[in-house]
This record gives sequence, C-alpha cells and structure tokens, in this order.
Amino acid sequence: MDPVRARRRHLVRLGGGLGRRPRPRRRRPCPRRAAPRRHPAPARHPRGPRDARRRRGAAPVRPRRGHRHARRPAARDRLDLRHRRRPAGPVPPGPDRVPGADVVSALRDGAARPAGVELTVVIAAFDAEATLGEQLDALAAQRAPFGWELVVADNGSTDGTAALARSYADRLPVRVVDASATRGAGAARNVGVSVARAPLVAFCDADDVVGDGWLVAMRTALRTHAFVAGRFDAERLNTPRVLRSRTVPQTAGLQESTRLPGLHAAGAGNMGIRADVFRAVGGFDPGCLFLEDTDLCWRVQLAGVPLTWVPEAVLHVRLRGSVRSSAQQGYHYGTGERWLALRYREQEDRLRALASAGAPAAEAVAAAVPAVGAVVAAEGPAAGRPGSGEPAATDPGT
Repeated sequence: MDPVRARRRHLVRLGGGLGRRPRPRRRRPCPRRAAPRRHPAPARHPRGPRDARRRRGAAPVRPRRGHRHARRPAARDRLDLRHRRRPAGPVPPGPDRVPGADVVSALRDGAARPAGVELTVVIAAFDAEATLGEQLDALAAQRAPFGWELVVADNGSTDGTAALARSYADRLPVRVVDASATRGAGAARNVGVSVARAPLVAFCDADDVVGDGWLVAMRTALRTHAFVAGRFDAERLNTPRVLRSRTVPQTAGLQESTRLPGLHAAGAGNMGIRADVFRAVGGFDPGCLFLEDTDLCWRVQLAGVPLTWVPEAVLHVRLRGSVRSSAQQGYHYGTGERWLALRYREQEDRLRALASAGAPAAEAVAAAVPAVGAVVAAEGPAAGRPGSGEPAATDPGT
C-alpha cells in the first residue's frame, strides 16, 4: 500500500483534520413511512380556547339555549316529538295498510265513513298485472254522478299488480290493501269489504271488463234491493273458438240451483250487496276456495234476502282459452260442488221434500228458512272447511 495513503487513513482514524471527509451515511427509507396511506386520516381541527380549557381541566363552555351552536335533539327524539304532537284520533288507512279491529269497528258503525261515498267496488286480484289495466281503464271511463271508491285486495301477488293499481291514483279513487293473510278470492273480498267506506258494495274481477253504465246500474239496483247480480257478456273478450267450446251462464237470467230447489246463484264477478247484509251472514267463507259465490248466494237467500236480477249491469267476462286451464277450472268446480254437497246435505233433503209435496219454490224456501238459518248460524261461516289449497281464480264462475 502507498505510504501516503496509509498515513491519511491512520489520521482519519485518529480524528485528525488531514484526512478526507467521511461520506455521509445513507438512510434507508422505512417501507411503512414511505408507502402512502390507503385511507388518509382527516385533518385535525385547529385547537381553540375551548380545547385549552379542557386541557386545563376546567368545565367546558356550553352555548346558551337558542344559540346556533346549541345541541339539537337527535333524529329519533325529533320523530318522537312530532309523534307526540299528532292530534288524537283514528289514523286513516294508507294504500298498503290493512286496519285492525278498531278501524273495522269504526267503519261498521259509520264513524269513519266520509260523506258522499255511496258505493265501494271491490276487486280481488292475484297476479293479475296482465289484465287488471283493462278493467281499471273501464272503471275510469264510468260516468257516475255520485261518490264511489275502488278497493283492490291483493291476495299475495308476486308481479306488479299492486304497483299497477296504485298508478291509477290520479284517475280513480283507488286504494290497495294487503289481503295475503288467507289465500282465496273470497278471503280477499272479505278484506276489501272490511275497509269499505260506503253502505253499498259491488264486486268485479281483475280479468274482466265492466260495461258502460255498470256503476250507475249497480247503485240504482242496490238502493231498492239488498242483493243483486248483473248480466254476463262473452262476445267482446273471447274468440269464436272459445265461445263454441264453452257455455256462459248468467246471460239471460240467474243461475238455477240443481241442488237446492228454489234458490238461485250468481258469479261474484258481477254482484252487489249491502254492506250490513254481507256482514250479517259472515261474508264469503274462507274455507270454500271454489264456488264461494254460490255458497254466499245460498246463505243470503236462506237468511231471507232474495237475489235480484239486474240485466242493465253488464260485465264482459273473459273465459279460459286453453284446454289445460279449462280442465283445471273444471277440477276446481268439482271440488267446490263436493264441498257444497257436504255442507247443505240436510237443507237439500228438506227443500226437496217440500218441493215434492207440491209446495211452490218460494213457499218451500220460506218454510226452510228458520231451520236452515239456525244451522248456518250454529255452524258459522267457516264450518265444513275442506282445508288449504291454491288461490281461487277471480273469474265469475265461467
């Protein structure tokens, strides 16, 4: 090694000033400090005199009441305050709210019934988005010189039935109620009548179309008679092939009962009844999933209220178009016939005995009314329930 270099290195080790300057030591960057923050912390608010008082242990300075920095109550407290300021009294039912027993009792007593509403139209609907719009258009085109309302009882639809009905709020006095607690068209109609605000009730279905002047004809008939039924027309909504393959009842008169002589039946899709009579007989039987309208017609007539034919109230009925749907409907009707046969077995024997003795039909029914009425009252509207099943179709028995 060169002696000069050796001497310089020796002097550097001894700390002398003759050696070369030592190189500055490089600092390796820390990975954590060098990497940017994924979530940068918010900038801290500059400390003020209030923070200094907290650091010294003094009591915090609170703004006076009414100052803009004063603490406002939480959102929950504000909602509670608004709720407490609400005036006392019954809460009017909303579009999706089915009122409880207190509201139903108020409606029955007439306390919550607004002035001017004379007729309530009830539609039981289940997955009827494809056909309900045509029915609502026909109701919106009605010219009624009186107050009326529309109640759509949704029986648990999974499509846009409820939303479609609410979209007509600017054209119709419509309310949508949840009737999914019990499956079946009869149970849905019962829910609709329970929230009705009028003393007169008319029924139509979601897959049919009311004719011109239907509202006026129903209201006029119900002001004179307590239980009415209109006429069916199948020419407008069905093809000639479907018309040739089906027989449409209730086109020239009421349906005659082959099981109970002297009694008539009608489809619930074109029917009207006074609300007090409907509630007195118990409404539609929720246990009767098929031919529930026939059961209601028999119970009302056996209670002493006749069924009146109103041909001016025309309803355009939509028949089942496919073979499969027609076969399924026939099976449902057979189930309903068996249910009616089991329930009215004793009444059928009594009426047939009176008819065979030569008594006119009207006198035979009048003679059987006390016994039949006592049996129906003892059994209740849900007696002889056959069990659960699929939702009943909302067509008028065709």
